[in-house]
Parts: sequence; C-alpha cells; structure tokens
Amino acid sequence: MPSPSSSQARAAAVAKLQQLLTSLQSEGAEAHARAAQKVPELVVFLLSMLDEQNFKILLTTLQILTALLDRFGDVVGAWPDAAAVAVPPLMEKFADNKIVIRQANLTVLYVYVNIYVCIYTYIHVYIHV
Repeated sequence: MPSPSSSQARAAAVAKLQQLLTSLQSEGAEAHARAAQKVPELVVFLLSMLDEQNFKILLTTLQILTALLDRFGDVVGAWPDAAAVAVPPLMEKFADNKIVIRQANLTVLYVYVNIYVCIYTYIHVYIHV
C-alpha cells in the first residue's frame, strides 16, 4: 500500500497538471502548438493513472483527460492509435463502484466519440462529395 505522502505527492502533481492545462488557454497559438506535440504521450500517461486507487487523483485525471480532448481533439483525432490505446482502459472504469467516477468516465468517452464523429462527418461531407 502506498504511503500517505506518496499519495499526497501524486495528488499535488495531478492538480498542478490540471492547473497548467487550464493556463494553456491564455498562452496563445505558439504554446498550443508546442503542447500539441506532446499530447499522445500525455494521454498515454493519464490513461496509466486510471489504475489509481485514490478517488481524488482518479477524478482529477478523468477531468484532465476531458479538458485535453476538448482542447486538442484535432491532435487526438489525427493520432492513428488513439482508439486502440484509450478505449480499453476507459471501458474498464465503468466497473468502478463510485458513480462520480463512472460519470466522469462517460464524459471522457463522450468527448472522444465526438472527435471521431466530427472527423468522419468532415471526410464524408467534404472529401467524398
């Protein structure tokens, strides 16, 4: 079992990551482009955090995933392995005992599906016309 201090350190780190992602909105196009290069790595890292037992860390991780997908949906949509990497661990979270976790997980998947619906709609409407 992890020590309380390691749990506190992980919680602080995840909260800081959420803060940084929120502050990225006001940074401009250059910062957005630099951050976009690391999105796949960050998504993989956040998905690895879904095994976390600490409720607050898990919930914050799901909230960060939602914000990341909202902000960088174009990058995730262009990433060829995104669905294969993200969907299995997200589906496992529907078995969580806490309704708040299941709801946050549903929000992540909802945003994820909307990314792909928009991409496929664009392809069929504008490219296949």
